Amino acid sequence: MTRLYEWNPVPHPLAIHCPICRNQAEFEFATYRRIERREHIAYFKANKAFDYRQYIDGCGHKWHAALYYPGLHGPLQSGIHDLPDGYEPQFWAQSHYWRSSPGSGMGSVRCSACHFRSKHRLNWPDDLYFLISYRGHNLWAYDRDSAMALRNFIDSETRSVHQDGYSRFLLHIPSVFKHHKAREPLVKALDKKLCSK
Repeated sequence: MTRLYEWNPVPHPLAIHCPICRNQAEFEFATYRRIERREHIAYFKANKAFDYRQYIDGCGHKWHAALYYPGLHGPLQSGIHDLPDGYEPQFWAQSHYWRSSPGSGMGSVRCSACHFRSKHRLNWPDDLYFLISYRGHNLWAYDRDSAMALRNFIDSETRSVHQDGYSRFLLHIPSVFKHHKAREPLVKALDKKLCSK
């Protein structure tokens, strides 16, 4: 979609194509927490619930992080135990929306069709399940609910962006998708995606 649209917040769970069977699967972003003390690095490297990562900031300074995968290890309270002093499970809690951050493309994929579960680096927007190409442009939605809101918006004569929870999403739909000629092929393509499992 538009460049402005790319900067909008993205929800943590997304509908993507399963890397194995290509059916609809759920992707969930990993969360991260900075490791404050060097002596804690060994703990996070050894703990299977975390991935240890080293990053370099804009000034060239190295810093360390622990990534947690809620989609693989479950809720924080049941997935994280025996943390070093100064760390709490809620440090890895997800915000309502994801924004670009270290490790931001990392997450987990879970497919109910083939039961595949694994860590996954998101290839945006190509991995998205609700992705439609039209005249050399990509139209996409995050999940089934946002795809339904998008479908109804495109099919509507009034094109009201005021739909519960999707106003910001619909506000930045590029004009190429709003033309009268685009309505029928886009609605048809979205209906096909929404009807498939």
